[in-house]
Amino acid sequence: MTTHSPPVSPATAAIAAVDIITSATPLEGPLLGVHPRLLCIRHPFERLRERLGVEPWKSVFESLKRDGESLLTVSLPQSLVGTPPSVFDVRQLGGHLISLSLLYRLTGEPKYRARIGYLMQRLTDEKDWGDSLIYGHWAQGFSIALDWLWHDFDEAARRSHIETLYHRTRHVFDLWASYRAGDPFGYTWNIASVVLGGMTATAACLYGERPDVAPFANLAWEKMRCQSLALGPDGVSPEGIMYGGYYAAYLTVNFLLAEELFGFDFYGTTPWLSRYARSLHAQSLPRASWKVDDAFFMQGDAHGNVFGLESVLRVIASAAQDGTAQWLADELLKSGHIGMGPLSFLLYDPEVKAVAPLDSPPFDLMEDHGIVVMRSDWSGSESACAFKCGPNVGHHAARLYGHPLGGGHMQPNNGEVQIFAQGEWILTHPGYVYKETAFHNTLLLNGVGQYGEKSEWFEDLPYRQRRRYPFLEHTEHHAGWDYAVADLTLAYPEELGLRHLRRHLLYIRPDTWVMVDALESNAPLLPTLLFHTGFPVHSEGPLAFSGSGQKAGCRIRFHLPTVITATTEDQTRIHTGGQAEGTMPLLRMSPITPATRHLCITSVQAFGATADRPDEIQVEVSDAQDSVCIREIKSRLAVTIYPFRKAAPVAG
Repeated sequence: MTTHSPPVSPATAAIAAVDIITSATPLEGPLLGVHPRLLCIRHPFERLRERLGVEPWKSVFESLKRDGESLLTVSLPQSLVGTPPSVFDVRQLGGHLISLSLLYRLTGEPKYRARIGYLMQRLTDEKDWGDSLIYGHWAQGFSIALDWLWHDFDEAARRSHIETLYHRTRHVFDLWASYRAGDPFGYTWNIASVVLGGMTATAACLYGERPDVAPFANLAWEKMRCQSLALGPDGVSPEGIMYGGYYAAYLTVNFLLAEELFGFDFYGTTPWLSRYARSLHAQSLPRASWKVDDAFFMQGDAHGNVFGLESVLRVIASAAQDGTAQWLADELLKSGHIGMGPLSFLLYDPEVKAVAPLDSPPFDLMEDHGIVVMRSDWSGSESACAFKCGPNVGHHAARLYGHPLGGGHMQPNNGEVQIFAQGEWILTHPGYVYKETAFHNTLLLNGVGQYGEKSEWFEDLPYRQRRRYPFLEHTEHHAGWDYAVADLTLAYPEELGLRHLRRHLLYIRPDTWVMVDALESNAPLLPTLLFHTGFPVHSEGPLAFSGSGQKAGCRIRFHLPTVITATTEDQTRIHTGGQAEGTMPLLRMSPITPATRHLCITSVQAFGATADRPDEIQVEVSDAQDSVCIREIKSRLAVTIYPFRKAAPVAG
């Protein structure tokens, strides 16, 4: 296993003389002709090898070797492309190449080298890698394997791999450069980020080794600049935490390659990255309740797993010297939620000291996407809620662009409230479902949901046509209570004649939430309030429902109107693909008649499953319904809300 490249050959110099990226990139200067060079210039294998006998590297390395042993015997289908993911997800072969290549670089064991050769030949035998996710995974893994084992291939094998990688990438480049495909413009979409990962790695690996590679690099950095510009300042991915993690796993590596090899400082010029770790932590469930498949408030599609968050955080920690990212990655590992992957193992920088953000207020606002998270404290067993109302791509991107940016993994859930208290979900998110407002803890109007629904994927065309979006109007944080109000008006179809719809959320620490929904319309409307509970609830009178799970109980009381229709059911959850996928408890509430003005007031109180129930809150509504005073007896807290107008709440 050799590790050094000879001086730049005349052939390589001749290629670089006419294949121009910017003339100022490290690839065109000191790294021309050098291999390996992908991700290992600042993090050399030699230094990592020296650390393998001490913690934390020792135990992680043992885990990586166990995983590597299992990869040696994975049976592949006869034909890769076209195999259904349910049979074998062929995308993972890109990751196999990265894992095995790192193990080979660190151990030199021939068994890893043999398996790498086999996998690269299998991918070479596939004449069409497509232009989507398979291409991105395979091209990134193939590029890293080729670069890291550059001197272990003989000239014929190396040349064959160069040509394979070039032509598979050329197919994608020609499509993107044609301006006839949508993927290149999905600046915040996971698929575009993955595909760009393949092209970026290809350019980084092949530059100088054959003609006509600079266009790949130029397209890659140009699209990365577009991604950097499109991402908002609050660290939130439009696709939510799960698919946003998939997006970020490739984005952060692409940005790192662009910095080390192309000379672009995306980490220093992308505010989104500096907020990513804090935003992710803000949306986490109480620390003591983290599970492998359940650790965050989810606003987008989610089926339990999260893609590469630990790796994303390690790369950000290293590249941006972000101690919060380092701390959160450590916490994910400690929780058993996710293991350290090969790239995060390579890129882990022990000089970045973990900084726990637990001394911050128990209130976080992600202003660009309109997400607010309120907590009782940061004890790890606290109660918490998330409230969301904002553009599907964020205000920042919505102002800049009129084309689809973020794919379809968002949900039509403006105004949704999610609550986790006493160690259990009280009001929960639906997961990876067909895009229906009816699956969320918000409102239907005359049975109609919000723009973006009735589709397998979120359809944001009505928003892009109008360039108007719902928004979080105002938030406040106080020692004993928090408040937020969302203007949902623009989330619903214009044909309904809706004039104003505001949802006010008052959180009284530690375990009481009050929702005040104020609606005015030109034509009579019938609102339906939806509450997807973490466990079944049952009627305990005409206006109250209660229930309990294993750890938590809750009481939901409707204070206004006083004559209602309320029902419970097990709602069938419909997967985004259209098939039924289990059920979830649902409580529906509607006034009995349509009207042009509605005021609905609902309180939710959580308590331990075996604990005494708390005192009910008191709600006083003015005769004209222009003010609502909410009193909590035990704390003597009183807060007045003005439901139909823009006015801050008043305490006392």
